[in-house]
Amino acid sequence: HKRLLKTLPETWDIILWGRCSIGPLLYDLLPGFASCIAFLDIEGIRKNLAMFPEMCMTSNLFKLYKTWGTVCYSISPKGAKKCLEFCFPIKALDTWFPYFPDPVPNRGIDCSLTALYPEIEAYVCFPPLVVTPDDQKTSTVQNQ
Repeated sequence: HKRLLKTLPETWDIILWGRCSIGPLLYDLLPGFASCIAFLDIEGIRKNLAMFPEMCMTSNLFKLYKTWGTVCYSISPKGAKKCLEFCFPIKALDTWFPYFPDPVPNRGIDCSLTALYPEIEAYVCFPPLVVTPDDQKTSTVQNQ
């Protein structure tokens, strides 16, 4: 991750090393030219999760626009201040996600953060350095 950190401006606020694999990821694939919408194969991830630590891949950091999840991240002091000021207290807001027909009402920190990402120096690591099975049945942070 040290190589990746050297690619960022010193003004970065938050870096997602992993994210919720369910749902879309909107990021700046070609800076200033083209964004990208990515969907991961969650069933493939769950089936092959044990292989992930042994995989050899080259990850890069991209400007982040939208995603869910705070699986693994680094946050700068000024990024933490921006997140706290915007996200708390949790407020009513609707967030647009790629390929969703309607905006998603704010249900907590994931929606609050995704509304904030385009406004701050947010980055995502892709391919991710961290993956999870995203099993909402055993989640301790989902409303059951």
